[in-house]
Amino acid sequence: MQQQIQTMQQQQQQQMQTMQQQIQAMQQQQQQQMQAMPQQLQGMQPTQEQQQMQAMPQQLQGMQQQQQIAMQQLPRQGGGKRRAESLEGGSAKRQCGSRERIGIKQAILNSIESSINQWGDLGKTLQKELKQRENNYVKIAETIRNICANNPDAGKMFGTKVVRDALIEWGNSVKTVQGRTSFAGAICNICANNPAAGKMFGTKKVGDLLIKWGNSATTAQERANVAGAISNICFKNPDARKMFGTTKVKDLLIKWGNSATIAQERENVAGAIGHICVDNSDARKVFGTKEVKDLLNKLENSATTVQEKATVAWAMQQQQQFMK
Repeated sequence: MQQQIQTMQQQQQQQMQTMQQQIQAMQQQQQQQMQAMPQQLQGMQPTQEQQQMQAMPQQLQGMQQQQQIAMQQLPRQGGGKRRAESLEGGSAKRQCGSRERIGIKQAILNSIESSINQWGDLGKTLQKELKQRENNYVKIAETIRNICANNPDAGKMFGTKVVRDALIEWGNSVKTVQGRTSFAGAICNICANNPAAGKMFGTKKVGDLLIKWGNSATTAQERANVAGAISNICFKNPDARKMFGTTKVKDLLIKWGNSATIAQERENVAGAIGHICVDNSDARKVFGTKEVKDLLNKLENSATTVQEKATVAWAMQQQQQFMK
C-alpha cells in the first residue's frame, strides 16, 4: 500500500510538472500574440476579446502559482515514517495540509472549467489530466475494497490512520458513480466485523464524507455501500452511533429503504438502523418513530434472502426498544 501511494505521488508530481510546462508554453504564446498586435489598437477602446487576451497571461500566471503551491503541499517523499507523519497529523499546522491541498486542487479545477473556452485545447488537456488522477485514486480504493471483501485480516491491515486519511483526502474529490461506489465500499469492507477499524474510521470527517456521497448517490450499489459503511462503523462503537444518530442520516436511510431495489441495499439500510439504535438513548427521539418502524416492516416484507431477513428482524428488535 505504501508503495502504491508513493507511486501515485510520483505520478502526480510528473503530471503537475507537465501541466506547468504547458502553462508556460501557452503563456509565452499569448505574450507573443500580444506583442504582435498592431500599434494603432493601443490607443483604441479595447474590445471584449482584447480584454480577455490581455487578462489571459495573468490567469495563466495565477494558475502556475497555484500549481507550485500544490506541489509544495504534497506529502514528503523519501521514507515511510516521514510520509506517515504528513498523513497522520502532528502539529495543528500539519493537520491543515490535506484540507489545503483539497482546496487548492478544487480551485485549480474551477479555474480550468471557467476558462475552458478561452484556453481551448490546453484547458481540455489539463481537465483530462486531473480526471486521470481521480481515476487512479478510484483504482486504489477499488483494489482495497476487493481485497478486504470477506477478509478480516486484510481489514485489519488496511484499518490504519494512513489509509483512512488517504481515503478521506482522495474521496473528497470524487465525482463519479464508480468513485463513490469504490470509496464507500473500501470503508465498508475495511470496517466489516472489525471494531478497531470502526473506531479508526468513526470520525466526523469520515461521517461527513459518507453523507456527502449518500446525498450524491444515484445507484442502488452506491447507497448499499454507504449504508454498509455506516452500519460497520457503528458496530461496537458507541461514539459512532451518536454521530450517525441524526435526523439527516435517518432521512437518508428511510429514503433509500423505501426505494431499495436490491437485497444488499435493504439489508445494509436495516443494519445501519439497528446498529445506530444499539444502547443509544440519544437516538430515541430520532429513530423511535412510527416512520422508522413502518420502514422496517416494509423491509421485512420485501426480504428475499435468509441473511436479509435475519438482519431486518434484528434491526426491528433494536428499534422497538424506543417504541415502548
